[in-house]
Amino acid sequence: AIDPAGILGDPGYEVGSLLFNPLPGTPEREDLPQLLRQRLELLSEELDMPLEDLQRWGIFKCVLSGWWDFEDHCRGWEGVIGVAQVLASL
Repeated sequence: AIDPAGILGDPGYEVGSLLFNPLPGTPEREDLPQLLRQRLELLSEELDMPLEDLQRWGIFKCVLSGWWDFEDHCRGWEGVIGVAQVLASL
């Protein structure tokens, strides 16, 4: 591993990133609500974790990522925040 960090915590933290990564253009997809719902259902079933917990982690990771992008003057933070808004509406 490159730059490993020993972290102990809820595994949903890492799963949250899968809801808006790795596909470019994810925030602009017309089928984004359906895509996110499918990802949540699949991850919930496969990982035996409550869907609502994964949804909350996804929102958290989107906001965190969007904030980092905004703070670093990067483009794309609006799209990530948009994904958080869609996740919150599911």
